[in-house]
Amino acid sequence: MSYTIKDVAKHANVSVGTASKYINGIFIKEKNSLRIQSAIEALNFTPNALARSLRENKTKTIGIVIRNLIDIFSGVIASDIEKEMTNNGYGVLISNYGVSGNEAEAIELLMRKHVDGIIVFPSGEIRDYGKINKENIPIVTIDEYVDEACDSVTMNNYSASCLAAKYILQNGHRNIAIITGEISKNVFLERYLGIKETLLNAGLKENENFTFYDAIDSKSSYKITKKILNGKFPPTIIYTTSYYFTVGALMAISEKRLSMPKQISFIGFDYNFMFDVFEHDLTSINQNHEEIASAATKVLLTRLSGDYKTFPKKKVLNVDFCEGGTVLKI
Repeated sequence: MSYTIKDVAKHANVSVGTASKYINGIFIKEKNSLRIQSAIEALNFTPNALARSLRENKTKTIGIVIRNLIDIFSGVIASDIEKEMTNNGYGVLISNYGVSGNEAEAIELLMRKHVDGIIVFPSGEIRDYGKINKENIPIVTIDEYVDEACDSVTMNNYSASCLAAKYILQNGHRNIAIITGEISKNVFLERYLGIKETLLNAGLKENENFTFYDAIDSKSSYKITKKILNGKFPPTIIYTTSYYFTVGALMAISEKRLSMPKQISFIGFDYNFMFDVFEHDLTSINQNHEEIASAATKVLLTRLSGDYKTFPKKKVLNVDFCEGGTVLKI
């Protein structure tokens, strides 16, 4: 015989609402929890995994906090994390802070769902995760080291920009445009310092041989690139320090119908299959999304097992420099 939640509620002598709360993972009075669980077992009713796990005070779910559901970088990595966590018996809830712009609210929402741990793509607004981690659950940040209240998985961003700078120098460029982001964020600060210090150490001068331009997204990068390409002395090479800056710059280059690398050389950040429309493979700094997801998942699973021996873990991954055909030797 197939039983319903009404049968469970009747058997446990509680309301349907109370039974529903228990089965959907919402904490209720202990005496009611025991009654409902007893009824579930007596009727051989199969609740979802979330409800069963409440006996252990674990929901077997984790949360992922991202800026935007359509963000390429976080979206791809979140998908890989979901696969790995599912293989380890965990469900995944995703909280998007792009609409409200409030990362703290997105984290608190997941905590109210009683997730066992959270992986965050930081916005930069939170500088102390310890203050908002009221449930004292493990938190892992990706792409940005924030504080010692959580683990982190980041890329060697300084080294990445050093590689780009050295390649630019090797190919003889001395008129360089660099599109970077807000240096208040560690990820952009490191990429900024990597190329700046390498070029300065090679004897180049800022604002004479190389110039920095601040962007916030693909649209601003497009406008910046369009402006510098239309200038009196356009650069011989452009280096962008994020995927979205790369997209915006390439749109401007394409609109102006410039041939890479004959008319303009280019080094971007992160590869996307859309870049295959260009005549030559893009010379770029690439982050291994699968490796990032795997590292973050491994750290979180370690914490979920109760192992805090290496806390806080600061995992720094290397990037790949892919030599395409968009840099001309001059």
